[in-house]
Amino acid sequence: MLGLGKWRLIRRAIARFRLAARLLREPQVPMMLKGLLAAAACYVILPFDVLPDFIPGLGQLDDLLVTVLAIEAVIALLPPGLVEYHKSSIRNRHAYAPASAPVDSSHQGTVIDAEWHRR
Repeated sequence: MLGLGKWRLIRRAIARFRLAARLLREPQVPMMLKGLLAAAACYVILPFDVLPDFIPGLGQLDDLLVTVLAIEAVIALLPPGLVEYHKSSIRNRHAYAPASAPVDSSHQGTVIDAEWHRR
């Protein structure tokens, strides 16, 4: 029987996988980071592993480790505002929608006031 802590860990893992799936579809995520997620998925699917899958437990553990590290790296390299946008969408059970404007937390609240003059 799974304890309460293990259920939290499983729910967090599922939330991270859902977040990764949304980030794969997001146009603001650079192709290099999407490629990192795709490479992790290929590592899991392809039969070439560091630890072969026929070794009980260890074979699956390295697949899980590679996947989790790839997801966490992508999340860490993205602007926090973009990640938070998708996390809140998941929490509020909204269907996927790309972030409408570039989300960059370092420029939140910045206003540029300018006038256009034509000669």
